Amino acid sequence: IFAWRLSRRSSAIVAALAGLLAGLAAFTKNGALLIPAALTGWVIFTQWRRGTGAGRAISGRETALIAGGVLVAAGPWYVHALLAYGYLIPPTGWTGQASRTLAMLLGPALTPSHFLLGGVLGVAGAGWQAVRLWRARPALEPRAALLLGFGVPFWLVWWLLFSYDLRFLLLIWGVFAVMGADLLLAAAGWMIRQGWLARTGWLMRVALPLAVILLALPAARMAVDHKPEILQDPFMSDDARHAVQLGGRWAVIRWLRTEAPPGSAVLFAEYHFYYALMQADLRLSQLDAADRATVTAHDYWIAGPGQPEPPWAAEAGLREILAAEGYRLYEVP
Repeated sequence: IFAWRLSRRSSAIVAALAGLLAGLAAFTKNGALLIPAALTGWVIFTQWRRGTGAGRAISGRETALIAGGVLVAAGPWYVHALLAYGYLIPPTGWTGQASRTLAMLLGPALTPSHFLLGGVLGVAGAGWQAVRLWRARPALEPRAALLLGFGVPFWLVWWLLFSYDLRFLLLIWGVFAVMGADLLLAAAGWMIRQGWLARTGWLMRVALPLAVILLALPAARMAVDHKPEILQDPFMSDDARHAVQLGGRWAVIRWLRTEAPPGSAVLFAEYHFYYALMQADLRLSQLDAADRATVTAHDYWIAGPGQPEPPWAAEAGLREILAAEGYRLYEVP
């Protein structure tokens, strides 16, 4: 919104707010670093479009305020991460599991269990904005350029590197929802011009908006896990949140974080353990193999639900330390 307003009229306050909000987004989630990048692209776009004689360009002063806002809001955290951990962005993405197929690229539209109608409308809306952009050439349509510039790069980066989990797209899907809404408005306008729909009728004013809202509610419920628990205790402790999210895994993780000697080698099969243990001073191995040679090469082994105690456990000296909801932690001598 602030980026759009800057393309319409000059405002130092709006420029500073655009930078601060982009920085806050990048501070709260690494994936949102694409938002400052999109802002940079928007500044360049306004400069180019001004050269064609259309619209105003975001000034150098406003650009500096945007950059300053980003640095003030996000800079301290990334400097801290670099000094404390040696990297700006933690290597937590399972990029090797990304599925770079056309079906996955269109996943939001093809996976109603995650996005319902919003996925179909978002993908179709992006296509509609591309059509609007092309029709307005050579100057290009600024609203379409803004929406596509903020939404499509994130979508493509997700597809190339992180397309093993559709929920990552929720960070940016609000932009696609706007594109989908614009498509609905365009379709309604076309139907009005054809005489198939009355502009002031109950269908246009009440029924269609209500239907869209009602269809969005199940999608919102499906997209966020553990909503009943969040609503019952919105101020639950960090320990309680992890217990809700991870279940029995959390008891195992908590023990390893507090009790395992530094440098201990831990074997497990589920990736959930890697995320939670990666900042502990432990050597982690995520392997499906649970044969005797593999297990005994480690100091601890986490067995998941459905994994029976191996017949050689007693002979190898495995000692069960704790069990929680089907997960068992063994100490390996």
